[in-house]
Amino acid sequence: MANLAGLVVRFTKPAKFLEGVIQMRKVFLVFSIALVLVALFSCDILPKPEQNEVVISVLAHGMTPKNATLVLAKDGNENWTELTAQQTGKYSFKVRNTDGIYSVIVVSELDDDNKIFYFNGTLNEIQNLFVDIQAEDTDSATLTINFTNLPATYEASQVAVLFGHEHGFPSINENFVEKLGLPKGKADLVIMLPVNWDPTLKFSEKVYISRNFEFNGDKTITLNFNDFKDLGDVIGYEGVFLSWLIGGKTINPFYNGEIPSSLKDDSDLYFFDYNNDFEYLEYSKTKPTSFSTPTITKLSIDTITYGEGKIAIQLYDGGKEGFSTKLYTAIFSTDNWTKYRTFSFTPGYLNKLSNNEYTIPTISIPEWEIDYNMTDTELKRIEIIYMNKPLINFYNPIDDTKVFILSN
Repeated sequence: MANLAGLVVRFTKPAKFLEGVIQMRKVFLVFSIALVLVALFSCDILPKPEQNEVVISVLAHGMTPKNATLVLAKDGNENWTELTAQQTGKYSFKVRNTDGIYSVIVVSELDDDNKIFYFNGTLNEIQNLFVDIQAEDTDSATLTINFTNLPATYEASQVAVLFGHEHGFPSINENFVEKLGLPKGKADLVIMLPVNWDPTLKFSEKVYISRNFEFNGDKTITLNFNDFKDLGDVIGYEGVFLSWLIGGKTINPFYNGEIPSSLKDDSDLYFFDYNNDFEYLEYSKTKPTSFSTPTITKLSIDTITYGEGKIAIQLYDGGKEGFSTKLYTAIFSTDNWTKYRTFSFTPGYLNKLSNNEYTIPTISIPEWEIDYNMTDTELKRIEIIYMNKPLINFYNPIDDTKVFILSN
């Protein structure tokens, strides 16, 4: 008789997707950079803006569409305009400025926590913006997984459940009661079993991938153990870890062997995440056989400064052929991080400023609350994206995308 085991996965407070293993972003992603954009998107679902249009995707968990508290847009030097969501988490507007200059503000409030993301760019540099905001319990749901034909040796073992940027490690048990978590949304679901925490052993033996798994509420699925594929041996890389990016959204940072050929899709990527005085990401469609330690010119602490309501930016050049700076970000917050502000600028936008100096705007519409201002915040961090591809490939990486993330 087939062995049937059940497991329940629930994310009420989702873990940071690489917590305790590697640090892929500095502040989940929210990773503090560029709108905390964090969503990694596959090409087939990337919004396709019309000519002169900017599309803003607001997300929780980096994948669950969610409306912001307030979204404002500015066409060139025109007045700020409030945007209304066309569908949950989706906003757009037309840019008529002859230079394609635009600005966006996204406000997210949850309890006493308010985060505001300012983005300033041009149409030529990027038309898709992604903003990850605070998640609530309603952005998660319960997934129940039943296994059939499961060998008795797997009973009570841990399972790795990976979905988007989130993961959990529940145990297989017919009377399983522990609850972890899973965010709502659509992504590839990756399940590995059993989990081995001994660093001298391979992390897992078997893997299953469900492509384009839609999870919009509580759901039960049944998986046949015979549908799981064997995982091969792993390869060690000196000073760096290799991860999977499955379907453009789901990250597997725990097993650095090859994706089974019978499961691999053209949208899947491998990527190195190297951390030293900077962070370096390198993506590849084929599994790399080696890694070359990168070097880069350090970021000056004076690259971005703040005073008297103005942010001043010194342009950065890392001196690497084929690379250029794609985004500058200044991160402000209170000491307890309950008020969080990011200001991001593309080089094209900075070219239109006098001396690369930006004046923090005064917003005078009724929906703008006093608490949204900069009171009690300080400049905590500066970050720069320096890469060999267009900025969109930071959020939607493709083969041979190489990214330096420099910070103070």
